[in-house]
Amino acid sequence: MSAPWQKIVVCSSDKEIVVVEEEVMLHSEVIKNMILDGCFNKIKIPMLNVDKKTLTKVIRYCFMHTYNKNDHLKDALKKWDAEFANVDPYTLYDLMMAAECLEIKSLHDLLLESIANTINEKSVEEICETFTIKNDFTLTHHKEEQLNFQREPHRLL
Repeated sequence: MSAPWQKIVVCSSDKEIVVVEEEVMLHSEVIKNMILDGCFNKIKIPMLNVDKKTLTKVIRYCFMHTYNKNDHLKDALKKWDAEFANVDPYTLYDLMMAAECLEIKSLHDLLLESIANTINEKSVEEICETFTIKNDFTLTHHKEEQLNFQREPHRLL
């Protein structure tokens, strides 16, 4: 029988403490490296760019992906992921920043897919409205970019 997983202490950017099993946080390359370096038992792991609300959501994602790996749960986990990523643009942004900060590739990929699905087949104006982005392109600039893309489609890749 293997040793039980230890608890680690994570401190959010809003100075809230969250205690979580280290096994759950092994999805994060940053935290995994801290665990391997032995830092987790000496300090609270600071998450300077992740507030408690977002950190709690990230931990829930990691928990689900830690304890629901069985093949027979694959479809249920996929459905759970879709519901998890179906959030407002502000939460989506916060989760994306946390996934990047913590280096959680599977979460990052899920959120990118959600963003792609959100903007698929939307006009520039609709995308700007959805993500509250100020569109400062003039009509002339927009037409220039379209012409450039038609001449050099690989330029954006």
